[in-house]
Amino acid sequence: MAAPIVVVAGAPRCGSTLLMRMLYMGGLEVVANLGRISFEDARAAAVPLSATFLRDCQGRAVKILDPHRHQLMEGFAYEVLWLHRDPDQQAQSQLKFLRDVGGMPVQADRRTRRAIARSIVEDYQAFQRLRAGLSCHRILELHFERLLTAPNTCAVRIVEFLERPLDRLRMAEVVIPRPPTCLAGFLELSMTDAVRSA
Repeated sequence: MAAPIVVVAGAPRCGSTLLMRMLYMGGLEVVANLGRISFEDARAAAVPLSATFLRDCQGRAVKILDPHRHQLMEGFAYEVLWLHRDPDQQAQSQLKFLRDVGGMPVQADRRTRRAIARSIVEDYQAFQRLRAGLSCHRILELHFERLLTAPNTCAVRIVEFLERPLDRLRMAEVVIPRPPTCLAGFLELSMTDAVRSA
């Protein structure tokens, strides 16, 4: 059987870029444009995902946000790293991203944040329903806040789950100490520069 696809998943602004960089620096091959801030491959945005793309991802890690929307198909083995984050903080981060990167005129009021936070919870529930239809998959649920406060422990959990000889110390060293609350800037910018020089 072909090697499983390692899917880094969650709702947008969950910390998936950080997790992808941890895997990459730990020695796992990734499907991503390393020059992009988001550590994504444009093909991962397709609905549905193509079988050709998924075959390219076998044995490698790929970031697929909201995988229930992109319809992970049967016939492939998946090892899913699902990343949770405090929904309110995640909603604030999404609004910041839409405004500062997307250039969208968004209303960053409490009502909008609450609506986004509810949608994040609903997306996770939708993914749980998708899982029921996938015959060959495993999932490890992680928390963004825990990645920040205990990167070594999280790196050990990830390596044990994936059962691959990854460098746990290099994975943990990727994490920049910071509070778990939504920050004003974007740490992804400095992370991308570090990847280019690695």
